[in-house]
Amino acid sequence: MTSASGLSTVACVAITKNEEHNLPDCRQFVRWVDEGAVIDAESSDCTADLARGGGAKEGSRRDAS
Repeated sequence: MTSASGLSTVACVAITKNEEHNLPDCRQFVRWVDEGAVIDAESSDCTADLARGGGAKEGSRRDAS
């Protein structure tokens, strides 16, 4: 994938479940990426809300366990 400038795009995808307390640190760690996405496994905390509020694309998936 490339950006409009022709440079490669770097993305980060995080698969989460109840990571409300860890998500801010994760975002800081990957703040240099061009695009972020969080796939949330039906968290019962505010993980999905924090992901959306932080600018990440957010999706969900049913927990397999």
